[in-house]
Amino acid sequence: MQTEASTPRPIFRSSINSVRIETLHQLADEWRALTDEGPFAEPFFQPEWFSAFATAFEPLEEILLATVRCDQGLRAIAPFFSRSNFLCGIPAKTLRSFSSVHSCRFDISHDGSDPDRIARASWDALRNQRNWNVIEALDVPTDGSFMGVLRYANEAGFLVGTWPTRKSPFLTLPGPGRNPLENCPKGFRTFRSRLRNKLKRLAHEHTVSFEVYTDRYEEALRLFFNLEASGWKGAKGSAIATSLPLIQFYSRLVADCARRGHLRMYALMANSKPIAMHLGLCMNGTYYTPKVAYDEEFSRFAPGHLLVNHVIQDLVEQGVRRFDFLGPRAKWKLMWTDQVREHSNFYIFRPTMKGRLLYNLTMKLGPTLRALRHRVKGDPQEISF
Repeated sequence: MQTEASTPRPIFRSSINSVRIETLHQLADEWRALTDEGPFAEPFFQPEWFSAFATAFEPLEEILLATVRCDQGLRAIAPFFSRSNFLCGIPAKTLRSFSSVHSCRFDISHDGSDPDRIARASWDALRNQRNWNVIEALDVPTDGSFMGVLRYANEAGFLVGTWPTRKSPFLTLPGPGRNPLENCPKGFRTFRSRLRNKLKRLAHEHTVSFEVYTDRYEEALRLFFNLEASGWKGAKGSAIATSLPLIQFYSRLVADCARRGHLRMYALMANSKPIAMHLGLCMNGTYYTPKVAYDEEFSRFAPGHLLVNHVIQDLVEQGVRRFDFLGPRAKWKLMWTDQVREHSNFYIFRPTMKGRLLYNLTMKLGPTLRALRHRVKGDPQEISF
């Protein structure tokens, strides 16, 4: 009789194929089966996220979908696209993660059951896609699965490197019934306690309320777009409302998240007008804020901090375990947490003459120039108070 220990391990079959946006929809059900639970149960790894990205930013772009399968079905998946561009001024054929600054983070998604073999199979698929000088994966968590791909690439004689990017703050939340702020930095306890007086002063001058939108996403989005565009982002031209692709991307994301029960957009209202809002998503016990906005005319009341304070307390009551601020390390976030999750751009270069040139420019000259820039202008994520 065959024992459990002698049960043969499943045979993994990896591939990378050219697909269109429609294929993402066709794979949605089994894709979600990988990412509804486990280590990749985050909004950024769902098929809807990549579909929205493709539709808004790259509608004509060929998608290269790397997959790992076995007899039990899909075990890992990640979309890339192939592009001829310039890297450090040198023309290069790049296999790049299907993501951007608006994607928050990227990785190879899998069910978590056999990460080492999945990393090996994923690398086999990427390696067999011959038409690239460099693979570029943007804003990958340094504790994610792509690190295993990097390891296997290095063992195969390819040149690999990492470029540190975001140090995304997050706050571990206590359980219901405990002090919601007990895990916040003690050094800013006085600042946070002063928020009660700011809220009282705000309520003295205006009718104040807190709202949360979980289904009325059209109204919530309209309010958020208008609020974000009313301040410096609107003046600078970087607000969502100033870009049709950004409007399409976030509108589709919010609609999909609302349908799946992941939308949780908070707002601080003064006289029925939002003065601070979160474009918030909640999934698998974690709350995420891809975008936040506040009315600069109310800055003396610290409306953004008032809203964060309310959100943390509400999340604890709801049993949410983590508040992921996303984005780079910023001063306002560090008043609430000193925990960060580090991200990097991951690179794999072919061991050819061009690959070695690109590696030396990107991984050797690049960090030297970056360090010089930080020495002159300072590192925006190294913050002093």
